[in-house]
Amino acid sequence: YEVTLIKPKNLGISAKEAYTRYANKEAKPQKEMTEKMLSALSSNKDIRPFLYNDLEYAIFDDFEELQTIKRAVPKSIMSGSGSTYFVLENINADLNKNYQVINGLKFIPHGVCINNC
Repeated sequence: YEVTLIKPKNLGISAKEAYTRYANKEAKPQKEMTEKMLSALSSNKDIRPFLYNDLEYAIFDDFEELQTIKRAVPKSIMSGSGSTYFVLENINADLNKNYQVINGLKFIPHGVCINNC
């Protein structure tokens, strides 16, 4: 897969903050995407429909910067506890100078790489 990273330059979200907000949510989605993704991987199917991050659900509404990313790149998913997002394609998004966009990464079994992967 091609990978693009999108990060607000002036926003960092600690893992503690994201997990605390998730723990405080009364209703938690039960997407069970891990099993679906593992099944897709084992049968060499597209994993994109199964990309989901519970922590994005927990913090998304509280940060305009994250909402801006999602409006510009609807298929993007938050990575870890945030605030970086990724999408499995190269993009040409209309984001201002307050965002760093890194296109041209390659998805490899143990992360991503640039150039000569």
